[in-house]
Amino acid sequence: MTFKRYVPLQEFNCITRDFTDHIKLRPLTAPVDMGIRSLRFKVAELLAALVDPATCEPEKGWIRGVVVHLGLDPSDRFDVAIQFVCLVPTEEEDTYTYTVPENYYTVGTDKLIAATDTLEDWLDDRGDRYMANMVVRRTDGPDWSAFNAEVDVRSVVFPYEGCLQQLIADNDMGNGDLMELKCMSEPTHWSAEEDPISQEGFHHSVVWLGAEEELDDDTYTQPFLHKAADMGVTIPPGSAAAGVVLRTTGLPRRPGC
Repeated sequence: MTFKRYVPLQEFNCITRDFTDHIKLRPLTAPVDMGIRSLRFKVAELLAALVDPATCEPEKGWIRGVVVHLGLDPSDRFDVAIQFVCLVPTEEEDTYTYTVPENYYTVGTDKLIAATDTLEDWLDDRGDRYMANMVVRRTDGPDWSAFNAEVDVRSVVFPYEGCLQQLIADNDMGNGDLMELKCMSEPTHWSAEEDPISQEGFHHSVVWLGAEEELDDDTYTQPFLHKAADMGVTIPPGSAAAGVVLRTTGLPRRPGC
């Protein structure tokens, strides 16, 4: 995950550029760019879709979460299925589990749409297309690898309280303002002991921002002001029940990022 939950402009430029450089589509011998379309929807639609806070038992430390599943549409453009869950703390610090609901939402043209089928239907179609066609350059070397179900990402979990909620509040976003999801990539490990720095474990994820917000690198009292939001808790297939670790700080920012 990025250094903080909030992402300033320079770091945003790095992680979105790394997506272009490290995440593509087959063939392995000559990968092609993944198609991208606008993934935007109104703040009001996000708020309406969130789990009722009363059902998440906040007195027990439960928080609301948003799960973004990664997929490809029939035109090989990046697509998402979005679910809204309760994140239940475990005995391990900063670790939560959640139950995967059957219902989900898709993103239309500037709107969030409740799906009429189940998440399994979506995963069997657009999720499987993603796994069959996505390729990743895991280091700064030239080699590309196919999707590996043991380590590669099929969904990303974000906390609402303390992350997306703060992004909305700090940027004074109203119900009619648009949230946007952007593709990103970053390494799981890097070392500055070599020049250029050594990086490995690149993976696909997404970052949130206000669609009309201009990002910058300035520091404000409100940490998410003119920033994007990232939690980076990426989940390989089938591992949601094992618990997700929602830390507030990730790897230190890389030189130049």
